[in-house]
Amino acid sequence: MNISEIFENRRSVRKYDDTPIDEEILKEILKIGITSPTGNNLKTVDLILIQDKKTIIELSEIRKIGTKLLKTAGAAILVIADSSKSNLWIEDASISMAYMHLASDAMGLGSCWVQMRTREDVNGNGLEQVLQEKFNIPKHMKPLAILALGNIDNHPKVVKQREVDWQKIHDEKY
Repeated sequence: MNISEIFENRRSVRKYDDTPIDEEILKEILKIGITSPTGNNLKTVDLILIQDKKTIIELSEIRKIGTKLLKTAGAAILVIADSSKSNLWIEDASISMAYMHLASDAMGLGSCWVQMRTREDVNGNGLEQVLQEKFNIPKHMKPLAILALGNIDNHPKVVKQREVDWQKIHDEKY
C-alpha cells in the first residue's frame, strides 16, 4: 500500500470485534507514536497503554457523548504531553495521535480518535484533572486524547478522494 492509499483508506472505526489485538502490531503502533516528531525534538509525548477491559469500559462512560465506542475496543492509548517542556505540547501529541491512527489502519486495525482535552466528564468536571487523578498523571503532563484500537468488526466504506478544491490552495498570498 502506498502513502496515498493509506490516507485514502483510513477511516475512524467505532465498532470492534472481541478478538485480541496482535501484540506485535500493538508494539509497532506504540513505537510509531512515541517516536513521532516533536517541536525542537523535545520528546514531550508519553503514552499510557490501557488493556484492562474494566478500565476501558469506565472510559467509555466518562463523557455524555463521544466515548461509547470505547466499549468494544481491545485497547486504548491515552496520549499525554509535557506542557512544562514546550508550548507545542498540543501539536506534539496531535502528531503522535495522527501517526498512530494512520499506522493502525495500514496494519489492519481499526482506530478512532477520542478527544479529551477541553472536554468534560458526565458530571461536568474537566477531563484533564479527572484523567490525571485516575491514571496518576503529574500536573505538568496534559492529556490530549485517547486512541481507541481494535480488530475491525465493520470497516467503514472507503470514500474516494473528492476533487481538489484548488480555490482553497493559495499561491504566495491569500
